[in-house]
Amino acid sequence: MEPSWIGTTIVALAGASPVWQGLVGGVVITLMSTIGALLVLVWRRPSERFLDAALGFAAGVMLTASFTSLILPGIEHGGIWPVLIGVAAGAMLYVISDEIVPETHRKGHERIATFGIILGVIVLLYRDIALT
Repeated sequence: MEPSWIGTTIVALAGASPVWQGLVGGVVITLMSTIGALLVLVWRRPSERFLDAALGFAAGVMLTASFTSLILPGIEHGGIWPVLIGVAAGAMLYVISDEIVPETHRKGHERIATFGIILGVIVLLYRDIALT
């Protein structure tokens, strides 16, 4: 497989050192995130249709990233059953997360509490995988 133009450009800028390649790649990603975040300063009231499209796009990107970076390598490394069990456990955690933290029902913060639980589990699992 031929490297992309982004990868070729990063290697040309940073050289062969993986440390410099990581630094240059991180700076590029930071700049792109900053540019995307600055859009809020210019566009104060985006339409509901645009927000729906942006959320749908973000969900598609995350599904693609999880599939290509987590699910397929997991199947190659450990087989289909551990991956299916992990996906099912994650889905069950998402569904019952509002029952795990009952305090969220009092003030109407179910969505942010669910997000916090899922984010915490993601960080926990990522750290577990990265440190092994």
